[in-house]
Amino acid sequence: MIGSVVDVVEDVEVDELVVLDVELEVDDEVEELVDVVRTNVVGMTRPQAEQAIEARGLVAEAVQETQPCQFQTGQVCRQNPSPGTRVPPGSPVIIFVQPDLID
Repeated sequence: MIGSVVDVVEDVEVDELVVLDVELEVDDEVEELVDVVRTNVVGMTRPQAEQAIEARGLVAEAVQETQPCQFQTGQVCRQNPSPGTRVPPGSPVIIFVQPDLID
């Protein structure tokens, strides 16, 4: 056995990003991944979301939201990739911001 799940937490709201560094061996090569588990920036303001994403070694890319959104101007309506997705360090995280604060 290579590893096992030691704990599963569901339906937890967090105000801060939690990032886990994971190393996987693939064909004698080690590839580092950043796990964006609970990296939920939805509802944050654009500056808060950008700071939180970039503090974890990822790249924030803001775009204007074009779909109906429950949040106020300048708040993040959704993100891509979604929380729980594993991506390499330096990967972009697109944040869809309620219009009027996109430069």
